[in-house]
Amino acid sequence: MSPDEEDGPRRRPGPGRRRGPAGGLRFHPFRGTRVRTGPRHGGAVRPDGADAFYVLEQRRDGVLLQRGVIGALDLAGPWHGVLPHEDVLPAGVDLHHRITRLTGGCAEPVLLSHRGGPEAAAALASTAAGPADWEAIGEDGTVHRYWACTDPEHRAAIRAGTAGRTALLADGHHRFAAAQRYRGAFGGQPGPWDRVLALLVDSVRHPLRLTAIDRLVPGLDPVRAAAEAARVAQVAELPAPPRRPVPGELVLAGAGRCWSITAPRSDAVRSALAGRPAAWRSIDVAVAHHLFLTRVWRTPVTGDRVRHLHAGDGAAPPPPGGGSLLLVPPPAEESVWRLAEAGVRMPAKSTSFGPKPLPRQVVYRFAAQRARPAQPARPRAPGVRAGA
Repeated sequence: MSPDEEDGPRRRPGPGRRRGPAGGLRFHPFRGTRVRTGPRHGGAVRPDGADAFYVLEQRRDGVLLQRGVIGALDLAGPWHGVLPHEDVLPAGVDLHHRITRLTGGCAEPVLLSHRGGPEAAAALASTAAGPADWEAIGEDGTVHRYWACTDPEHRAAIRAGTAGRTALLADGHHRFAAAQRYRGAFGGQPGPWDRVLALLVDSVRHPLRLTAIDRLVPGLDPVRAAAEAARVAQVAELPAPPRRPVPGELVLAGAGRCWSITAPRSDAVRSALAGRPAAWRSIDVAVAHHLFLTRVWRTPVTGDRVRHLHAGDGAAPPPPGGGSLLLVPPPAEESVWRLAEAGVRMPAKSTSFGPKPLPRQVVYRFAAQRARPAQPARPRAPGVRAGA
């Protein structure tokens, strides 16, 4: 399989509007494992005493950025209610599958965006009105506060307010695919591996931040790349330093220079994206992958030839260590939803949703949910791709 085929989309029937018993979210409390701090605990790692949802609130400089709930998302049943929006890189799925096997659980929740009901939002707000059970501070100064929600009425409200709904898989596609692969090794035998740790955020009340993921190509000469891009698109040199691109534009930077790339020829786009959904022709990162990186610059988009840099909120960074940096604008969130509901996946590493939860704050350990988990069935033969 060619590199662009490996990283391309797989069109599936869009299940985004299904509700009720046939499918949709099933979100459960679980017995979380976490590090206990303070003089009485000394950093001991042990499970909580009861099943709980965990309310997470993120603040920076006192401003509320996000409030959501961490729980165990059910992967069993006709359909789990989750809409992936990106394809995955096989090496990334392999890595997270190995981590799941070694740790016996999930240490970092996937991030889900949904449009929730008022009952769940009220339960989260009521829980967060009291003192937090613990907090942690991220590298960017964001304060993450956690509450273990064990109140039966609040737990019931959270389950009722999320049941049967659809959620966008905003972050964690490789972890999600790894959880599905791990579950598949048990051959349908029910157990704690039927669930994956997830942070569910109502993006109507607490909109997620969506930023781009840029591409660094260490071995690509930027001057030559600009000249080659001019054969299929309009290329104009910009003053340095490079700026963030606007929708419909790519910005190429390197060697102290930068260029705007716009208006690729329609015949070149159609040829590069032949056999792929027509919607991809208007997705900047898809054009960047399959027209410029793969075809014009002859650079495989899998493996280590292309590095992914999260754009964040700041100005475009200079290319570290030489080579060429391709800056890509993020898609609109509504476009991501629309494609996901249609069953169309964007290329891997197309978006960066946030703010993201911190890893290892509360862990879903299989052994903590069940005294003696059964051993998985014989592993599948090497080379079998993970479901996603």
